[in-house]
Amino acid sequence: RCCCCKMDGNLPIPGWNAHRHPSSPIAQPKYRFQDVPKCEKSLEGSVIQEVTTREAFKEIMGEMVLLCNEAMKRSRAGRTASKPLSLEYIADRLDVDDPCFGYIIRSSEGHLQGFITVTTFTNWQRNFKWDSLHEVAFYYDDDGHHGHDKNVTPVKRPRKRVMDEDGSLAKELQKTVRLGDPYNEGIVWPRIAEISLLGALGCGKALVQLVIEHLEFLRATATANYDYIALQATDNSIP
Repeated sequence: RCCCCKMDGNLPIPGWNAHRHPSSPIAQPKYRFQDVPKCEKSLEGSVIQEVTTREAFKEIMGEMVLLCNEAMKRSRAGRTASKPLSLEYIADRLDVDDPCFGYIIRSSEGHLQGFITVTTFTNWQRNFKWDSLHEVAFYYDDDGHHGHDKNVTPVKRPRKRVMDEDGSLAKELQKTVRLGDPYNEGIVWPRIAEISLLGALGCGKALVQLVIEHLEFLRATATANYDYIALQATDNSIP
């Protein structure tokens, strides 16, 4: 995203201008995702590739979108009312995220089985605040909450999750250093990494573990010295 100022007479009025850089046409895969095998937990028969540039991810955007669609069809969570990651959202993150790196996993035939992208957490609101004690912080985490659609099957949570019930984690995040301008590069939180995109057919846990190990051993720089990882999950995500 880029910020612009709308001129109203002699007074500049801050405003947002969604902008995406020109990119090549989206390549379509030459295989059907319904034929892609689920990745083994041991990753046997699959190949892991580290990706260090956004261009490499942009080249496989078509595969990434189709993989998300296929993952939702196969998952128990596919019976929820929410939608998989859209092409627009994926394209926006790959264009805006800075830095942009991660991993992809392919089968021995070269078929995409999973992907994950990581960046430095950035926001474009000056009044943004980490707050686990806000009344709507866990509003959508109720297992029985799926709107008013009686045709939607509730998602069963396989195990109890750890929540920031006392707000201590949010306070730690809020105290971390941040810098930047919400009307230009955004407010950057160099101590907080963000998993911005994740899609997988059986290898999501392995991809997250790869990222955690990568960040733990990543050499600290002036713009990135990560202590935390944040992400935004959809209803279709497997906890």
